[in-house]
Amino acid sequence: MAEKNKKCSTIQSNEAGKRIGKSEEGKGCCDVPVKVERERSGKTDCCQKEERQDLQNAITAIVKREIEAAKVKAKAEAEAKRKADELAKKNAPASNPATNPAAPTAPAATTTTSISKRNVKNEAPASYLDLNAKDVALNASFQANKAKLPWPVDNGIVTLRFGRNKVGDYIDIDNPGLTIATPTVGVTVKTVFDGEVSGIYNLGDGMAVTIRHGKYFTTYGNLSTVSVSKGSVVKTGQAIGRAGKDDDGNGGQIDFILMIETRNVDPYPWLRR
Repeated sequence: MAEKNKKCSTIQSNEAGKRIGKSEEGKGCCDVPVKVERERSGKTDCCQKEERQDLQNAITAIVKREIEAAKVKAKAEAEAKRKADELAKKNAPASNPATNPAAPTAPAATTTTSISKRNVKNEAPASYLDLNAKDVALNASFQANKAKLPWPVDNGIVTLRFGRNKVGDYIDIDNPGLTIATPTVGVTVKTVFDGEVSGIYNLGDGMAVTIRHGKYFTTYGNLSTVSVSKGSVVKTGQAIGRAGKDDDGNGGQIDFILMIETRNVDPYPWLRR
């Protein structure tokens, strides 16, 4: 990126011994007590926390958009089918069974059956991303590959696991996925499964790519460059970008996030051992 996002880019220490990351508006993005003499060249811990939350919010918005689009499509297809069925019924030839008036038949015994009429509403499907044949097959295949998915980078090391992590002396971060250190900046980042690119966006100092695999979504954050575009169909192991700098500015790092629709899950059990 030509110019870094200025949010949380400055570190100051005030008289009370608190480190403050300054935002664009001049307001502190964090206000955490630390030792005045403690110096750090990278991002403040609170800024890491904010950036991960921004990433999570962006992904959730993309997933909700995909679900809504699938919902609209499913309802349109159902309405089109209903109209086609009504038209076919209307145009069907009337049934005219042959009758013999000279040989009247005895009336058939009738059984009175009480039928309670009720309005039955169409229930919404469990998932709008698991309706058509393509998504059903993709979802089944993704699930079948649990613990077999390739890692998004080669020779990476997990530095922050999924869920609550303590960063620094005072900050707890709820990591929405895995933070993976790479040997160097610029390492190739690859998709872990077949899918379609749902979104590409800038966040902080890097970029992120979200890929839809049926009802599963994977996101690759903190990329320095991106080599795919929205709507691109990708295959397992295909390069989608390159890793950006880590939070301390000393090496490479990516964030890898897995969601089942709007629910975050720990990616680690899904990756190849």
